[in-house]
Amino acid sequence: MHLNQFDKLQQLLNRLEERVMYLKQHNYRLIQENAQLKQELAEVKNNHPTAEYNKKLNALIEENKRLKANNQQANLKLNALIEEVGQTLAQQNGVEH
Repeated sequence: MHLNQFDKLQQLLNRLEERVMYLKQHNYRLIQENAQLKQELAEVKNNHPTAEYNKKLNALIEENKRLKANNQQANLKLNALIEEVGQTLAQQNGVEH
């Protein structure tokens, strides 16, 4: 493997790791938002909310769940890519100059 190829693979691995970190942070924010929405829904139910308000709040909760699921799928795909790149790098016998 040429040095520039190794550098490109290393850069790709770094970009993938950064992206995974971003997605994990985004996922954490979505979990927090989901918990807040659930708490809000519980409070509103105790105060006899309107049907329209409940409908909007439930729609927000469902959207949050979909975003969270998409985020988790992206995390899994990126983790697989990082693992694949890491294995490719590990299998190389050395770096040619």
